Amino acid sequence: MQWSLRVRPAVVALAVLSVVAVVLLVLAIQRASAPPPVSGSPPAVDGARPAVAFIGDSFTSGTVEGGLGASNYTQLLADRSGWTVTNAAADGAGYVDPAPGGTFREDQLPRVVAARPALVVVQGSRSDADRPSSEVRDAATRLYTELRQALPQARMVVIGPIRASDDVPESVEGTRDAIREAAATAQLPFLDPIEDRWFDGTDETMVGPDPVFSPERQEQLTDEGHRRMADLVGEGLRRIGAAPR
Repeated sequence: MQWSLRVRPAVVALAVLSVVAVVLLVLAIQRASAPPPVSGSPPAVDGARPAVAFIGDSFTSGTVEGGLGASNYTQLLADRSGWTVTNAAADGAGYVDPAPGGTFREDQLPRVVAARPALVVVQGSRSDADRPSSEVRDAATRLYTELRQALPQARMVVIGPIRASDDVPESVEGTRDAIREAAATAQLPFLDPIEDRWFDGTDETMVGPDPVFSPERQEQLTDEGHRRMADLVGEGLRRIGAAPR
């Protein structure tokens, strides 16, 4: 005897609908458990932001006249460019002349190395103006050598001493020349605020008195001066192709 097995169309349709319902249920559960979409750009994480570190004197550390905290040119640059920044600078520090914590190499170098930056900017220092040029040159060479040994993948840029006016003593020019020579020997880019006249003292909103070195003279940057400094340093880094992206 032969059996003829015939399935009713209604049964087939019911089976198909059941499968579709199960698939839709699984998709709905997955969608409900997924995190909500985030509008706009994803938040930046420190690991994805270039790290930049600064060594320097009062023009980079900031003073009571301006440039403290978020008003400092290093932080302004970091905010504009999407960097993380380590500012190791100290008022009165130099390659040879120590601030209360020490010289660039003694006090600031360890902090910079620990930050593992993609770019190191060394600024200064007019604090070395009373030191022999040969001593400044040798100290600068030693600092650049140790930075390169500790951070072989990092870019380095040197910024010479800064004056807030056109009145530049020969001693400061001599210090600038010694640092420029050391940078050239180390094959490092050198930005020259004195020669390029970053500040000429004509805009009194940018400079204030120096409470340590010369209270009667306008020698320190105000917050407005730090905004200008951010423009100048940022422009200089872009011009020589050193600004990290």
